[in-house]
Amino acid sequence: MAFVGFSAVKYNIKSINIAHSQTIGKKWKSVNCLRCHSSRFLGQQPFFQNQGRRPSQLNMSTTTEETVSETKGKTFEFQAEVSRVMDIIIHSLYSHKDIFLRELVSNASDACDKRRFLSVSGGSPVDNLEIRVRADKDKKTLTISDTGVGMTEQELINNLGKIAESGTSKFVEALGQGKADVSLIGKFGVGFYSAFLVAEKVEVTTRSLQSDKTYRWESHSARSYTVAEASEPLESCGTKIVLYLRDDSEEFLEPFRLEQLLKKYSEYISFPIYLWKSRTEFEQVDEKKPEDSTKQAEEQPTDSEQKSEQRRVPKTVWDWELVNKNKPIWMRKPSEVTKEEYEEFYKSIAHAYEEPLTYSHFSAEGEVEFRSVIFIPKSLPFELSQDMFSDQSKSIRLYVRRVFISDSFSDLFPRWLTFIRGVVDSEDLPLNVSREILQQSRVARIIRKKLVRKSVDMIEELSKRDNDDYETFWTNFGKYVKVGIIEEDEKNIRDELVRLCRFFSSKSGDKMTSLDSYVSRMKPTQKQIFYVTAESLSAARSLPIIEKLKSLDYEVLFLSEPVDEFMVNNIPTFKGKREKEENGEMKQVEEDYRLVNVGKEGETVDLPELNEEKPNEETCKELEPLTKWMSELLGKRVSRVVSSSLLTDSPCAVVQSRMGVSPTMQRFLRAQKGNSDPMSAFMEAPVLELNPKHSVIRSLLEQVKQNPESSNTRDLGMLLYETALLTCGYSIEEPSSFAKRVSKMMNLAFSENGHSNEQNHNHTSSDTPVVEVVQDSNT
Repeated sequence: MAFVGFSAVKYNIKSINIAHSQTIGKKWKSVNCLRCHSSRFLGQQPFFQNQGRRPSQLNMSTTTEETVSETKGKTFEFQAEVSRVMDIIIHSLYSHKDIFLRELVSNASDACDKRRFLSVSGGSPVDNLEIRVRADKDKKTLTISDTGVGMTEQELINNLGKIAESGTSKFVEALGQGKADVSLIGKFGVGFYSAFLVAEKVEVTTRSLQSDKTYRWESHSARSYTVAEASEPLESCGTKIVLYLRDDSEEFLEPFRLEQLLKKYSEYISFPIYLWKSRTEFEQVDEKKPEDSTKQAEEQPTDSEQKSEQRRVPKTVWDWELVNKNKPIWMRKPSEVTKEEYEEFYKSIAHAYEEPLTYSHFSAEGEVEFRSVIFIPKSLPFELSQDMFSDQSKSIRLYVRRVFISDSFSDLFPRWLTFIRGVVDSEDLPLNVSREILQQSRVARIIRKKLVRKSVDMIEELSKRDNDDYETFWTNFGKYVKVGIIEEDEKNIRDELVRLCRFFSSKSGDKMTSLDSYVSRMKPTQKQIFYVTAESLSAARSLPIIEKLKSLDYEVLFLSEPVDEFMVNNIPTFKGKREKEENGEMKQVEEDYRLVNVGKEGETVDLPELNEEKPNEETCKELEPLTKWMSELLGKRVSRVVSSSLLTDSPCAVVQSRMGVSPTMQRFLRAQKGNSDPMSAFMEAPVLELNPKHSVIRSLLEQVKQNPESSNTRDLGMLLYETALLTCGYSIEEPSSFAKRVSKMMNLAFSENGHSNEQNHNHTSSDTPVVEVVQDSNT
């Protein structure tokens, strides 16, 4: 049996002709084992010598090859360093003790692989390669056997009596402190020792392919081991491991639990795995009835009457059952897999009840080899509906040579693709000694890059469909694409994600539009892409600041999700195509267009129509008494009060200042910082823009000139500002004061002489248009 760290060669089994090398470019190179970095089989000479590299010095007890014959039945002590490493392995290295079954079955698979290779290369292929797992509740033992290559006596001592390349106490100390470089696959054969996670005693009986003798290795609590010739020889080559389980590990004596673990970790191993388990069968039993003398004289019963006297009795039958019935779909050619098979496979790995939106089946060869099948779900997984980046989301199942490793590796997929489901199977992915941590390496980065590329291609393919699939995708996963624009490092990927974004706009109606479509509809004189941010789509549609643009038939994008403001900062310009007249001909011209936030001060809206309508110096001077008075009235609530050319129907609007944040972002920052002060140091006050042509503004200007200190005038000014806050998505600081002012204005509106009634009115009417009331009272 081969053990992690003891397997001897990496080879290509993609076809019947198994090769011991691979081609890179036009050069041949030796391919070493991922686990032991050696090109030797157990008991075999290497096919290619490793030039300039010395074989690993294996430090263990003083037993040598010359004294093997004297070691039969003797007890050996593990080296002190080996014992310390094993103590770390048993108590600290693995996060779950059920990992032992994965390790031992993987080792058995390696042993079968080696025997198959040796048999095929020798011209006599074998077909009885298999793995069997059996639990015995009475003896509290778990047996794992295989028909692999087996081991000789010397190999038992070398492979199980020490840990390869374990000779420095310095490394052991670093490992114990958690500071060592743990990219140890191929250096430390620790897979076998995971058996001591659950067993107090381990017996290994093995017969090598090169020998007729059977040997037994035995260790109790990993303190010492004995090697002796077995009294009961194995019929053929292979290895049998018997684990004497501890009291706290008796769960692994249950066939159901074993089947669950085998399907989780080893379902796609290429050799059959049989589990000893029971099943219930029913057999027909004749039911005996007491003899009746009167009935004896009657006629013999018919066949149907005889059958009615039989009954079915349940019977428990123990037998070997094949566990890994499913074949790895990713190992097949895409042309050989049907759509129904892909859908069933997706449902099994994603625990979904509906088919996926789309999928991609591909393989990568060359410097990095892996196979993958990835899916985009049709609906948002439940755990992601609770938390956008939930740790409970198991997106990608990672396999190494068909052995399941984990479904929690975040290094293979970026955070913004956490909704993707699928499998990745690599031949040489670097893992740590426990195979539970993916090492940072060039191989992992290349795999990640290819997976991201394929995922983006899938999304792009969805966007080109004529049905509603992409609309379904965007409704469920559009926010993840926006996060990808923020977090993705590669510019090409970011640019493609920008093109995949969809937004509502002032012209899109109930459908969403892309930036490409927006650019294609732009007017000839338009050089910018206009957008506004709001808390909701309805709030964005009613923003006063876009009134002028809509009246001039310019399209405005509505960004209504909190992530939009972070995303748009990563899209300063967009390269789009539109028809443009050049030399008297209409041509598709590609240009860069800057995105402009209409609701932010300092963002210049470059339009000829607006340049003509900008407030001139005379208008600004005429409005100066009101702007100055409003600035004094509002104080720190606003940074400035200015005239605007973007308002038509509304008297005023509150917009984001140059160094400020939007109302949606204000609420987000307050929630993050726990600060209720609206004018905190990290926020600059907004800007109040006045419409110099509106009758309310003109009336208030006259009121300010006549009686600026009147309480009614001041209340009208505050009411105008607070109404603008509400219509522009901001929050009112003191709702009760706002309600009192509304009540007072209502009292003025219904008063016969136009003066304030002495009675207090606590009732407010949300149905009364506040601005209209103020306008009427001033006229």
